[in-house]
Amino acid sequence: MTVDDLTKLMLAAAVTFAIVIIAWGLFKILNNLSGTIADFRATVRNTSKISDFVLEDYLNIRKGAYDFVSKFADFKATILDPLNILAKILPLIKSMFDKKGSKRQDA
Repeated sequence: MTVDDLTKLMLAAAVTFAIVIIAWGLFKILNNLSGTIADFRATVRNTSKISDFVLEDYLNIRKGAYDFVSKFADFKATILDPLNILAKILPLIKSMFDKKGSKRQDA
């Protein structure tokens, strides 16, 4: 074996070692990237769940507010509106009785 052959053999070993080291580094980078992507997916999944909960809470609050307003509208329609009408009619009825009562006293 000559010096040239020995040099070529050492060069081949060095290139092989460099390729293995570069491959190992790329493997570690890809492994870390895979873990980061998995964490990102978990974060997106959790964000999706949170947004679903927020939407559900919003719908519940909206339904409760709608129920409250509709009950108030029903209360207004069934109680307050007739009372307002009655309040407008009572002075007319009172004035009619006062006029009739004053005529009876005169007679």
